[in-house]
Parts: sequence; structure tokens; C-alpha cells
Amino acid sequence: MNHFVLTLLHFNLQYVAGGLEGVFPGAGFDEAGLEDAIIDESFEPVLDMLDAHPTWSVDLELQSYMVEVMAARRPQVLAHLKALADAGQVEIVSFTYSDQLWVAYPWRDQQASLELTRRIFEANGLPLGTAVFTQEGQFGPGMVERMPDFGYGVAVLPHNLAEYFFGGPYAHPVYRASNGVTVLIGGGGGQGVTEGGDAYQVDWHFMDDGELYATGDADPYLGPVFKYNAESMQKRIDDLIALEDSGAQIVSIGAFSAAIGTPPDALPPVGDGTWQPDDTGNVHRWMGGLGLWSTTEQDNHVITANTHAGQVVAAAGVIAGAEAVEPATKALLLGEVSDSSGWNPMVTEVAYGLDHAAEAERLALQAIEGACAEQGATGAVVHLSDGTVTWDGALADEPTDPIDAPFALATTGRPPGVTWTAWADDVDAVEVAWTVGYEATSVAFPWDGLTVATVPALSEAVQTTNAADLAGGHPVLPLATGLVRLSDGLWLVERTTTVHLAAHFEDGVIRFLDELTPPGDTWRFLVVHGDEARALAVADAVNVNPDVALACPAVVADPGEPDVDCGCRTGSGAVPWAAVLGLLAVRRRRR
Repeated sequence: MNHFVLTLLHFNLQYVAGGLEGVFPGAGFDEAGLEDAIIDESFEPVLDMLDAHPTWSVDLELQSYMVEVMAARRPQVLAHLKALADAGQVEIVSFTYSDQLWVAYPWRDQQASLELTRRIFEANGLPLGTAVFTQEGQFGPGMVERMPDFGYGVAVLPHNLAEYFFGGPYAHPVYRASNGVTVLIGGGGGQGVTEGGDAYQVDWHFMDDGELYATGDADPYLGPVFKYNAESMQKRIDDLIALEDSGAQIVSIGAFSAAIGTPPDALPPVGDGTWQPDDTGNVHRWMGGLGLWSTTEQDNHVITANTHAGQVVAAAGVIAGAEAVEPATKALLLGEVSDSSGWNPMVTEVAYGLDHAAEAERLALQAIEGACAEQGATGAVVHLSDGTVTWDGALADEPTDPIDAPFALATTGRPPGVTWTAWADDVDAVEVAWTVGYEATSVAFPWDGLTVATVPALSEAVQTTNAADLAGGHPVLPLATGLVRLSDGLWLVERTTTVHLAAHFEDGVIRFLDELTPPGDTWRFLVVHGDEARALAVADAVNVNPDVALACPAVVADPGEPDVDCGCRTGSGAVPWAAVLGLLAVRRRRR
């Protein structure tokens, strides 16, 4: 029986988004210093290991932003990576420009991320692997749907997430998606039969944060402790030597997939999620769930700010073109990094998400200066639905006529103010205004419990699944476009620039929960009385392709060093050393 051993090291140059400046005194822990440390202490030692063992091949996953950084500051490491990739020892896995929480944002943003990634790899002469694994182990049916269009053929579905959606242990180590994409159960292993009928065994040597592999499990949050550990690295090497001596083949995911051919077993229904759903409430940890720093976390503000920034960047792109807004696009994608809202975002990481959203908007407006001057205009309304522009136009006022509530909302936490209005003949609007206090709040809408119908991240069509087939009828999903079915002829749309929290499917309700809602937040929703097509049109009109008003400043000055108040509720970015050490206890273990 053929025995294959896989190794996937997931590297995240934004591991501590914004760096540890202010947390640790001294040089080397600002954003660039920590990025360089990740490359020097944890990434390059893996390349050295492969030099010494030319029969091994592994998968190194990284965002294409890391390629840009290596090209600028570590060209010798980039050349080393290229040589190993060209020799077939490294399959470079990259699906994003930044380590975005892509399950929370529209397809347009990820499309830009994919296009940037391909251009960056081509510009640096790097072969881009055909496997897909992403930050936080994010996976979804929309990802699988889009993969062939961009040359990807193997998706890694973390075993924890498979078990979450399957409702129990996975039956096979590899599955086949309906579009022919191979879906590999990551970190699981097991036995199977190749397309040619030969039996095989597949196991995983490592599938975790690559930063831990060569550092004795130290992670970048530990600052001065995050160093290459030769003794620990030797143990990893010895394990692989023993496996190879026993007859195992140390191969990349792509080589393994080529060896087994097309898997015979169809992939069961899955939704959007992350790789430790039982520990994080699936996506809840990033979309409303609290981590360690309960006084500074702002999930809803970070995600809604970047959602709005994405609309502004898209609108500016209509006027100025994609190339002109590329700096804004990069800032946007950096701002969408998952670490700004989970696992345990420090004040610097929250600020990173909010500051980059603000920077994306500033750069987008800067890109339209010339067009504004040519038009002699003070502003424009961009209609993303058809790509037209109305110079010196204004957004239409939304209706404010009050109506009786079509049903009662169930809320928890401090009582909100609830206002219902008629948004259209077949669409009701509801505002939930939170006033005093900082505490967990939620609002729940009635759900018939029969089906889970929403638009998966990166997709543009509704996917409908029997509720019992997804996490036993109680999944937690991100609703990238804000749309979800409540019952026959009744749909709900989050206004995702005001509220973008995870949807918790519970007995009889769909709940939106923020474990630290600040006063002044107003969550806005639309309730659509109509069919799927009408619901899709409403969600598209308010969340994906809305009309966007852009101001035309005479001069959009470069502000130099960012001085953006992150809106955090503490006066200092400092984090106690003892608390940082506590991160070790809650470190993101993946196995």
C-alpha cells in the first residue's frame, strides 16, 4: 500500500497585525520588524531543511503580500523559495493578497485579491500551486465554485470543520466536489483507493501555523521569545526521516492529488466556516465573539468599516479604473485581515483594521481627483449596479413612514429602541438602536427551521440546504451578502455597513449576537416579502452594488503617519507582559 505523508505550513505575515510596538520596549517589534522576524526565524529555516532533504516536498501557504515583502526586504529568501518551488520541493499555496476574513466580504473584494495574487506571483517568477488553504482554515462552497476559474484544483477542508458540518466523523480522506474540485480533509488522514484501484494511506506530519514549526511552538505574539529553535526543528526532521525510512513518501498536496486521481466520493453539504468551529462558534469569534481583550475588541465596527470602504473603493474604480485604485484596494484587503476581529485582537490589531479601512477610503478619493477636476464637480454618485456615474448627484432619501411590526423581535441585553418603517411596498426596514452600557446584546428573527438558505461567501447565488444537513440544523454562518431566508416568502437582509455579525441558527430563530455592543450602535435590517429573486435583488442593491456617494475634495493630502482614532475604549495600546504570555495558553492550536 502506498503511504503518503503531507505537510502544510500556514504562514501569516500579519500574525500580529500592526506589530507589537508599545507592547514590548525596544526595536524590532514594530510591524516591519515582526514581519521580518517571521521570515527570518520561522520561514527560512524550513527552506534550509528542504535543501538538506531533496526527496521531500511540502506545502507552504502564504498571502501574496508576503511575496511583496520578501521581494522588497528579503530578496535572497524569495530567490531561495523560487529555487525550491521550481525544483518541485515546495508547492506554494496562495489564494489571497492579505490574510482576509474573506467569508465576511463580497466576492468583488476576493476577486481583486485573487487577481493581485496572480500578478504578484507572475512578476516574481513564482509558480503558484493548485491547492487552496486560507487563513483560519476558511472554507466554503463559493470558494470551491470559484477555484477552477483561477487555476486551482484541490481544496483543503480542515477535519474539524468537516466534522462540524457533517455532524460527525468524516468517512473518507478525500472527496469530489460537484464541479470536479478535489476536497482533501486537512489534518485528518485515512485510507482510500486511487482512481486506478490501488489502496493508499495518507497521513499528516504537520498542518498548523508555520511560525510554530521551527521555533519550538513559540509564536510572534511572544516578541523576544519568538526565535528559531534548532533542537525543536531537529525533532521535526527526525520524525520525517523516520517516516521516510518506513517507506512513506513525503509529498506535496498537488503530488498526492495527482497520484490518486479523481476521488470517487461526493462531498456532503458544507457551509462557510473556519477550522476550529467548536472552539470559536464557527465564525462567531470574528463576527461578534469576544476574545481576551474585552475592553478593546470591536468586531462589528471593524467589519462594517471595511465593508463600507470596499464600496467606496469599488465606486472610485468605476471612475478612475482598477489600476488607479490599486493602492486603495491593497489597503482595503489588509484592513480585512481576520486578526483585527479575532481570535484575541489587541488594541493595535483593532486599530490596524480600522486604520486601513480609513486609508482605503482616502486613497480611493485621491484616485478620482483628476476626474473631479475635469468635471468641475464637488461630488458624484456611482451606481455600482450598472457602472454609471451621476456627477454632483445625491443619494435618494430612504422612506421613513412608520409601520406596524410584522412580527416581534426577541432581544437580549439592554433594551433597544426598535423602529419599523416601509422601505418599499414589499420590503420593511427595522432599526435596532442600542443606547447605554457595554454588554452582550442580540436580536433574533423568527425562522421556520426547515432550510438554511443564504448566499455563500464568494458566490452570487442562493444555496439552499436542509437545515439538519448543516451542523445538525444549528450552524453559525457569516452571511457575506447579509441575506438569509426566514420562511416561505420571507427573507432577511442585514445592512452590512451597519451590522455584520454572524448568524446563529437556533431553535425557531436566527440570532445576531455582539458580545460587546457599544452605546450608539444602530443595527439596520430589511425584511423582504417575496421570492428568492426579489430577496437577492434587495441584498444586491444595499450591500453588494449600492449607489455610493463620493465627495470630491480639492486636495486629498497624504496625512503622513496615520493618526486615526481606532475608537477603542482604553487610553493606551499597551498590553501587560503577563497577559501576552497568557496567549500561550489560548494559542490557536489546529489539530
